[in-house]
Amino acid sequence: MANVPYRDWFFSIEKFIPSGAKCAELFAGPGNFSGYVRTSGRKIITLDKEVSFCPDVCADAVALPFEKESFHALFATNASVNYLKDIFVLSRHFKECARCLQKEGVYIFDVCPLERAHALSGRTQVALEGKVKIMHRYESAYLYSLVTLESNLHRTEKHIQRIFTPAEILSAAKEANFLIEEELLNYGLYHKNNTTPIVAYVLRKNAKEAPK
Repeated sequence: MANVPYRDWFFSIEKFIPSGAKCAELFAGPGNFSGYVRTSGRKIITLDKEVSFCPDVCADAVALPFEKESFHALFATNASVNYLKDIFVLSRHFKECARCLQKEGVYIFDVCPLERAHALSGRTQVALEGKVKIMHRYESAYLYSLVTLESNLHRTEKHIQRIFTPAEILSAAKEANFLIEEELLNYGLYHKNNTTPIVAYVLRKNAKEAPK
């Protein structure tokens, strides 16, 4: 939905990914991010529940169809995690990710933080050289967005994102046996003091088993 600098973001997080790692991009959409991972020599597959995107695997990211400890790293871009409807679904998603990661594997994803949701509310964003316009409204932990696609076939889409607080993300991460290793602002790029950036989390699977 936004102009995500996939190349720059990959370079800012590459240090967390082992050489030759086996990876997966969740909520992959057209797989724009995965190309940079693949170019680096790492193996990656794409997963999305929308068959129209032609992902490698068509499935829901809350019920991952992979064996235990299949990957070294998982990724999610475009604040896709915010489309999980509540904290309970977020917790299930994190647990599935932890199950599919090898010991000390990483899950790296970006989210729209509360401060950004407040800043966007009442504003209209323009993306893709004016071809996409996004009107935002924040209310009671949810960001409602009306997306207008300016093309030969003018159409609109309604998006609802759950804005998770840092405390909610931390709680769900700990429950899934993740440690928050780092938080990256604005994909590792410079941002002005008067702007509210996207936040990316690097979750590291704890080498120790979570308590039963």
